Amino acid sequence: VAHPSTVSVQINSAQEALLLIGPEGGFSDAEIDALLKKQVKPMSLGPRILRAETAAIVGLTLLGQQYGQY
Repeated sequence: VAHPSTVSVQINSAQEALLLIGPEGGFSDAEIDALLKKQVKPMSLGPRILRAETAAIVGLTLLGQQYGQY
């Protein structure tokens, strides 16, 4: 099952954001389906594979940038 891996999303300060860091092998199709049913907008940090602790730092930095904190 093909799932969208990236969506161009602009976040404003009135919106909430949830950062989910996937496991080493990525999210399963069932997990992705469940998230999409909850209207979660999938995004990617790019083509590089990051370690979980690095992905968290990068993800929080990008969210902070979107919220105008950096």
